Amino acid sequence: HAAETLVHDYQRGPERLMLMDSEREPTYEATLYFDGSAVPNPGNGGAGFILYGVHSNELSSGSYEIQDYPCTNNEAEWISLVLGLQEALRYNIRTLRIHG
Repeated sequence: HAAETLVHDYQRGPERLMLMDSEREPTYEATLYFDGSAVPNPGNGGAGFILYGVHSNELSSGSYEIQDYPCTNNEAEWISLVLGLQEALRYNIRTLRIHG
């Protein structure tokens, strides 16, 4: 029964494999926003993310200083993304929309 439910609920859409609602629109369990920067570039950095649930409720957020080594803007953004993805895993989120 569980396998049959998965076959009917998950469809190929514009992205790989995603949950589709009854109107065949992609649905996501959560949305992750992330950003990072370094001043100067490279220099001291900052990384942050916010994770929203399906009803736009905030599930988690975090911001971090990167001062142990000079980082670039790209590295700070990468760190932000990784931290946000780790948090999504902690919530067992399987379908995630990402904005960075």
